[in-house]
Amino acid sequence: MLLTIDVGNTYLSLGLFLNEKIKEVSFFHTKKFIENNESLESLKVFKNSKISHVIICSVVDEVNYKLLYFLKKKKLQYTFLNKNIELLDIKTSVKGHIGVDRLVNIFYCLKHFKVPFLIIDLGTATTFDYVNNKQVYEGGIILPGIDISLKSLEVYTSKLPSVKFKKKKKIISNNTEDAITSGFYWGYLSMIEGIIKKVRREKSSDFNVVLTGGNCEYYKNLSIFHLIDKYLTIKGLNLIYKHIFSNEQF
Repeated sequence: MLLTIDVGNTYLSLGLFLNEKIKEVSFFHTKKFIENNESLESLKVFKNSKISHVIICSVVDEVNYKLLYFLKKKKLQYTFLNKNIELLDIKTSVKGHIGVDRLVNIFYCLKHFKVPFLIIDLGTATTFDYVNNKQVYEGGIILPGIDISLKSLEVYTSKLPSVKFKKKKKIISNNTEDAITSGFYWGYLSMIEGIIKKVRREKSSDFNVVLTGGNCEYYKNLSIFHLIDKYLTIKGLNLIYKHIFSNEQF
């Protein structure tokens, strides 16, 4: 079985695969792992003796050596991807300026979608990545993520309460907590819709839109998205492993 690990700024996402089927998914706080790398032992996935290989992508340098130490201690073979891996045709001007997790997402979508497409990741940061009709990655957009924006509102104001992000049916609210929740839910959706329209206008092209990241499921069933998949990155890692070690062509 293959274990995939996506190291993000907020969570480590771990997926256990048998061929292309996800058997188990776990999430672990990145900060907690940095404080104590032995804490991963508590996850059920590491009690599975059938793990044959581990493939990792990471955007947190502080985690990397601790994770490798942990895997070596567990005597697990691993492959550590970095952003210089030659998997994609990338426009020269943006080479080296895209995180490895975003490269993994693009690789997965090239297998499953017709080009062009736009991938939106609602993670710690919100990112947009555009691949043109020649399968070339042209670049993207980065802005603050939903959760850290909510946290900054709490930290830098004296009277606004802490709220959790959730879906709201109504836009106008009659109390402070609901007003913040509505503002973030509808505000981010309006931003996403606006950027999609602007990219379509700039590229003079229609395209598929894929949504992923920790907060993606709050926007499920909206017709503007052709796919919503919280597990896009770990699925991409599984696909890349097959590509590297099975010489599959895509």
